[in-house]
Amino acid sequence: MAYKSAHDLPSFVELSNQLKGLKLLRFLLPKNQRDDLMKLEAQIKELGDTVDDFYELLGEKHWIFHDLLNMEKVRAILTHNTGAEDAERQFIALYNDPEFLRFAIMRCNGFEALRKRKKLIEKARDDYFAGRYYASIYLLLSIADGFVNEFEREHRGLHTRSSEELNAWDSAISHHKGIGSVQRVFLKQISVTITEPVEELYRNGIMHGTVLNFDNIIVATKAWNMLFAVMDWATAKTKAETPKPPQKGFKEDVNQIIEHAKDKKLLDAWSSYVLKKGEAGFEEDQAFIACNDYLQAWQSKNYGKMSKHLSNMVTSSRGNAMPKFVNEEYTVYPLERFEVLTLDHTTAARCEVRVMVKVAGRDEQTTTLLWLYEGEDDKFTILPKGNGEWKLMSWGVTTFLS
Repeated sequence: MAYKSAHDLPSFVELSNQLKGLKLLRFLLPKNQRDDLMKLEAQIKELGDTVDDFYELLGEKHWIFHDLLNMEKVRAILTHNTGAEDAERQFIALYNDPEFLRFAIMRCNGFEALRKRKKLIEKARDDYFAGRYYASIYLLLSIADGFVNEFEREHRGLHTRSSEELNAWDSAISHHKGIGSVQRVFLKQISVTITEPVEELYRNGIMHGTVLNFDNIIVATKAWNMLFAVMDWATAKTKAETPKPPQKGFKEDVNQIIEHAKDKKLLDAWSSYVLKKGEAGFEEDQAFIACNDYLQAWQSKNYGKMSKHLSNMVTSSRGNAMPKFVNEEYTVYPLERFEVLTLDHTTAARCEVRVMVKVAGRDEQTTTLLWLYEGEDDKFTILPKGNGEWKLMSWGVTTFLS
C-alpha cells in the first residue's frame, strides 16, 4: 500500500501509541527523564515531518527517501534551499561524497544477491566518480534488475514489477510520492527516439535505445537512488513476511508498570550510582555482564546471541528473523576489540553504559549504550528484581560508528 504520510507508517503509529501510554505514567519518572520523553516525542514528529517534507519538495522530481540517507543532512537541505532545483543539487551532492557511497555499498553486502554483484557495484561507483555516467547507469540498471529477480523464487526483475508491487509495508519508500510513483516513470514506454537531454531514469527508453541523451549526473544519481530504495523494499518484504509472535497489549504492559509501582518504598530507597572500570563491583554488575556478553558475541560474529540481548521493543516486530537483521547490520563491521568503561545507573531499571569499540578499518570510538531492565515475559519494569534481564535499546551499528 502507499502511505499518504510517513506518520501513517505502522511503526510510527505504534511508537506514537507507546509514547502516549508512557506520558500517562510520566509521574513515575525522574524529572530529567520526563524532559527526555518530551524531546523524544518531538524527535519522532520531526522524523516523520522530514520524510513528508522531502517528498513535498523532491517527490515531483522523482527522488525516493531511503534508509541510507542521513536524516540531519536531509533536514539541512530542506531548510537551506531556494527551491526544488537547488534542493536537488544539494541532494545529488550527498551521493557525490565518497564516504556515503562507501558506506552504502558496504550495506549492500547484507544481501547475498548483491554480494554476488559487488564487483559490478564497485565498477558503477568508479564510473560514477569518473564522470562516465552512461556506464554507471547501465550497470546499476542491470544490478537492480538482477537483484530483484534473484530476491524471490518467482524470478521477475525490477522492470516487470508494477508500482503496487513495490509499495512495501512499513517503509518510507512507500510514501505516495515514493517508489511507486518513480516506477511509473521507470517503466514508461518510449517508442519514439528522444535526442534531447533527459533528467529521468527512463529504464525502458535507455535499455531499448530510444532515449539517447541520458549521460548526466542527475540520471546516474537516480540510478543509485533506485537501487538503494529497492534494498529497502527487500528489507521491508522480509520483515512483513516474517511471522510475528503473539503481541501483548500495551494496556497489559501499563498495568504491569502500575503493579510494580506499588513497591514505591523500595523505589524511594534506591539511589543512582556510577561504577567505573576497575572499581569494586564493576565486573559483577549485571548490566556490565550483559553488555560485555553482547560485545563478545559481536566480536565472535554470533549474531543469534546478540539478538537475545536486544529489548523486546526492538525485536517484537521481527520475531524469529531478528538474528538475520542483526547479521545484515553487523556482518561487514568486524569488531577487533572493545572495552566497557563506565556504568551509569540513572534509575533503578535504566543503565547508560559507556564503551570503547575498535571496528576493522576505523579508529577507536566511544559511545553510550542504553540498557533497560525487562521483567518476566518481557514486561516493562521499574525495579530490577525477579527473573528479569538487562536488554539493549540502542543496538544498530550506527550507534557505534556515528
